[in-house]
Amino acid sequence: MLKKKANYKNYRSTLMNLAGISAIKGLWKLLIGYRTTFFTSIISMGGMVASVTAGLFVIRLFINKVIVDKMWSLIPVFVLSFIGAAMLRALFSFISGKTSAKTSESITRDIRNNLYDHIQRQAFAYHDKTQTGEPIQRATSDVDAIRKFYTEQIMGISRISFLFLINFFSIFWIHKQLALYSIMAVPIIVILSRYFFKIISKNYKIYQQQGDKLSSVLQENLSGIRIVKAFARQEFEKKKFDRVNREYYKRGKKLITTHSLYWPISYIICGLQMIAGYWIAGNMAYNNIISIGDFVAFSSMINFIIWPMQQLGRLISQLSISVVSYNRIIEIIKNDQEDLNVGIEDPKKKLRGEVVFKNVSFAYKKGIPVLKDISFSSKRGDKIALLGGPGSGKTSLVNLLPRFYDYQKGEVLLDGRPLNRYSRHFLRKNIGIVQQEPFLFSTSIKENLIYGI
Repeated sequence: MLKKKANYKNYRSTLMNLAGISAIKGLWKLLIGYRTTFFTSIISMGGMVASVTAGLFVIRLFINKVIVDKMWSLIPVFVLSFIGAAMLRALFSFISGKTSAKTSESITRDIRNNLYDHIQRQAFAYHDKTQTGEPIQRATSDVDAIRKFYTEQIMGISRISFLFLINFFSIFWIHKQLALYSIMAVPIIVILSRYFFKIISKNYKIYQQQGDKLSSVLQENLSGIRIVKAFARQEFEKKKFDRVNREYYKRGKKLITTHSLYWPISYIICGLQMIAGYWIAGNMAYNNIISIGDFVAFSSMINFIIWPMQQLGRLISQLSISVVSYNRIIEIIKNDQEDLNVGIEDPKKKLRGEVVFKNVSFAYKKGIPVLKDISFSSKRGDKIALLGGPGSGKTSLVNLLPRFYDYQKGEVLLDGRPLNRYSRHFLRKNIGIVQQEPFLFSTSIKENLIYGI
């Protein structure tokens, strides 16, 4: 248990230090504590790919030695070799899948725990100005995008890289010129992938921002459903939700359209590359430059070169989603946590509860005062009703007591001491807040928040 708490604290420190570095470096730092497991997964992926290519070489030799040269006595050797390669492939695949899943799930668990803790420690002002759906979206959808970064994208890129390199050098070993012909389309795919990476990054960010708004509208309606029904605002809220949802649909459709454009373009380029490779290799086999076994092995190996090129472009475009999600999470991490302990030591005596406002002024934005020169006093046992229309500053005034906000001018005294000398933790521990349903036919009395000291 102590070890887990220590690791949690260290990981939280790591998460807090991500704000000033690039997304790639930040995603690398998130691997702290899991790098051995993660690299085991990547190495196992390389072993799996090598086993697949080894099986192709077994087929190549089988065709050349058994079918062409009629060396029937070697059949058991080739059968056992092929089964051994298949078993190695299965073993490495299992190890890679298990370790990558363990790494990604552990990282996302830690991110969620720390992100939730960080949001809990944000100042009241942050929650006051932030729509509820925004942190929800970032703690769910964006964190899941980071999980996919480790379990799908990085592992996919590793697999593609191993497939490309191992099979390219295998073809190079068979015939140098044929290997060079098999990668003619690589520069085009790389340029195309980079172009789509930029477009998808932009569209996904816009799509997620609209998702934040949709989540906020839904949360507000569900939490305030009784008020909506009491004032017969169902149709208004339905139209409002439909408007936001339709915009979310349009942005999602644009994002998916961008994704869908990549596939036919890449299919055409890779298809032309494959046709050219088959044609060149077929001519070489016809002219006895390469053997029949070489051609059969090449026909499979070129698939493991063309397919990675196409998939690499897709994964690179999807990386943009992970980068955007990472930056959205870091936007929350950048916000400083509220220090609850700034102030004098907690008084040993029990509070009497005498509150005095002396010419208090407060503004959310400079130059636009919400409260101006407010003065009154309250003794222990007094009951005070704050009267005023919407926006007159009733909530702002009572929010000064637990130091959700600090006043800019004047002075608030609690038992004769300035309020800002008490720590926020002490004030909130000694101030009771009762949430009540507002009267349906009254807007003048601030009855939904009752404070008691």
